[in-house]
Amino acid sequence: MLGFHPIQTSLVKLVPAHHFYQQLLQAVDFSFVRPLFAPFYSAGGRPSLDPVVFVKLLLVGHLENITSDRKLLELAQLHLGVRAFLGYDLAQPLPWHSTV
Repeated sequence: MLGFHPIQTSLVKLVPAHHFYQQLLQAVDFSFVRPLFAPFYSAGGRPSLDPVVFVKLLLVGHLENITSDRKLLELAQLHLGVRAFLGYDLAQPLPWHSTV
């Protein structure tokens, strides 16, 4: 029988505390973004991308000098520090590039 070994760790444990994006996450509380974006979202319809994740993706793109949404999400897929900064777990799929 083929065994299955679930991952029992957190990305925060894998990324060092002195990593730039971890320090940025500790220094800035991004929850101020949701009330600013709330008037632009509909009450009904499909759930959208979290505005906090959107702003964090834009910030990472600016800091890493990435202008392509595909390349930005490819970096987030491969870079544990960026993935932890966005608040995604290893098993969670990242947003599709066309949503950004």
